Amino acid sequence: MKVLLKMKHGLGDNAQFTIVLRHIQRSRPDWIVDMEVGAGKASYFRSATRRLFLRNKEPYAEGEYDRVIEGSWSIPKTCRPDLPATKPTRFLQEVLGIDPIESLYRGYQIEIAPEEAELTDQYVASLPPRPLVLLHYLATTLRGFKNLSHEDAWFICDRIQEAGCIPVILDWKSESPLPDGKRIFNPGLDNPIWQGQKSSSAGTLASLIRRARLFIGIDSGPLHVAGATNTPAIGVWGKHHPVNFFDLCDNVTHLVPRRGCRVRGDNAELGKSYFEQAYRFVYYNDLRSALSKSINQSFQTAASWGPPA
Repeated sequence: MKVLLKMKHGLGDNAQFTIVLRHIQRSRPDWIVDMEVGAGKASYFRSATRRLFLRNKEPYAEGEYDRVIEGSWSIPKTCRPDLPATKPTRFLQEVLGIDPIESLYRGYQIEIAPEEAELTDQYVASLPPRPLVLLHYLATTLRGFKNLSHEDAWFICDRIQEAGCIPVILDWKSESPLPDGKRIFNPGLDNPIWQGQKSSSAGTLASLIRRARLFIGIDSGPLHVAGATNTPAIGVWGKHHPVNFFDLCDNVTHLVPRRGCRVRGDNAELGKSYFEQAYRFVYYNDLRSALSKSINQSFQTAASWGPPA
């Protein structure tokens, strides 16, 4: 059966959709899958589809397909004791009629093209010759739920520098006052590394994260891209809960506030219990204390980290 999947949404949602494709390969092996994707998202899906169409730029005929799917993409209404209560779970159950398999939630998928790796090499070569640590702390949506303050970001950069590393802030709108091109860096909106797609260039972003010693990010797309790599990552959460918005990525440790961060959906206690069994996490009362401890622990176990050969 020929199937066309139409995936909109942003960087993080597209990372999560790679879980859906894994399930299709396992449970619907007779499907021939094409996808319509947004600019900069193709790196997620190259190896799991027959053909990719760039939205609004590459035409196709829907009539050639047995099924065209553009289903709802939202978190489940009910938590389960055996799965993340994330968007892939609801899509698999309600849109595709596939019973989710927990092992297929482990890690997102991305395929970095040679030209994306080359662009990353060029950018890293422009930095001082020290290990780099990436920081993303300013979201584009629901900022009151996600963002860190500039003061908290400065605190993180100080910890990075104390470890002998270079802080590189990912800030595509030039909103952060911290990068100065001397101590703290930012590739900037027009850097060739983004291939004209800014933060939506998933392949080069993944390539850059792979070259980093550590990634620190908020509840936003770049943290999901980090989950498609092996680079140790720290996810800093605000009012959203990881069990609703992030899947099982073994390289990510989640910092979750003890107050103000609730699990969504019916049977929320099941969701919380599953999170505490299946995820790497730290509950915190004081964010800076938790950040300092987590960053230090990351560097203490980082003897084998660093840019790949």
